[in-house]
Amino acid sequence: MVVRVIYAILVYVAVIVAIVFGASSVAHADTWVSLGGVSHHFERSTPHNEENYGIGLEQDTSVAHLRLIVGEYKNSFWRESFYAGFSYTPLSLGPVRFGLMGAALTGYGNMTCETHQSGPTATASPMTTTTTSCAYHERVRAYGVPFAQIEGERFGVNMLAAPPIAGKGGVVAVQFKVKF
Repeated sequence: MVVRVIYAILVYVAVIVAIVFGASSVAHADTWVSLGGVSHHFERSTPHNEENYGIGLEQDTSVAHLRLIVGEYKNSFWRESFYAGFSYTPLSLGPVRFGLMGAALTGYGNMTCETHQSGPTATASPMTTTTTSCAYHERVRAYGVPFAQIEGERFGVNMLAAPPIAGKGGVVAVQFKVKF
């Protein structure tokens, strides 16, 4: 647990340093702070967290329509997720820009559970005890999803859609942001 927290802090610091120093040569670079958002899951038979509180940074680069992104939020499984990556939105239709977002992402690992019986016999008796132990196995995953954004002078909205993959239901999400 402590190693995971230290690792997350180091990743945050490295990405923020890269954003600050990488964007320092960009004239009129925009910096946005994302403030979390909401999501809707297509798989409705299991509960999901659809109020995804968090905070993140987006920083323009010298490449047109390319931003570096970093942040954290409470994910669909009520776990803390950290992300670092980019958004690229080269297409536009009116005020909406379209493209994709790619990021390394934590918080979507696997949960494994084992059931153990102890006691005088393997059959159920008053002396037999059954316990279940579960462990969460963290994994860093790479994601790429369709992405859109609408930005005004000070406020903006990011929208993404993740299709159903590997038996997991798809999701659409909206993230709110403020320019600094």
